[in-house]
Amino acid sequence: MSEIIVTQERKHRAEQQIRQEQKQVNYRTLDYPIAMLVDKYLTGIADNSNELFIPDYRQEMTWDEKRQSKFIELILLDFQIPSLYVSEVLAENETEDIRLEIVDGSQRLQTLARFLQNQLTLCNLTLLTELNGTRFLNLSDAHQNKFKRQRIRVVQFNPDTTKEDRRDFYERFNS
Repeated sequence: MSEIIVTQERKHRAEQQIRQEQKQVNYRTLDYPIAMLVDKYLTGIADNSNELFIPDYRQEMTWDEKRQSKFIELILLDFQIPSLYVSEVLAENETEDIRLEIVDGSQRLQTLARFLQNQLTLCNLTLLTELNGTRFLNLSDAHQNKFKRQRIRVVQFNPDTTKEDRRDFYERFNS
């Protein structure tokens, strides 16, 4: 591939384009314990009133049990895991209720919920091999409590972040 020569004029046009296309997205960063995030996701899930929800177009679980297990292993090993990205949205009943839509992190959240509900049997772990074939309830009480208290960073977009911007962020972040 040949090298492209970038002229001063092209640099100027690129700078203008960046300024024109940039979005001002307001957000705040919070740290939540795993147990609280899972509770916000599961409480009200049956009637779609849960505070923390996954939008309809992304609810399907795509991670297999091996990948879910590796994710849980990371947490048990005290690794920092990627942030969840959420956006404040007005509840569908158009009241003043604010819900939190998962923009990125639905697989991680669903994995955490499955593990805490003893629906995930750990498998194919390479470092914590003694945990292969076990579930959350098989951990000692101390490790169960530590796991539930472990914090996950959440980047929370303000309600003025448009649906298009949220989808664009997701597509760009996951492509």
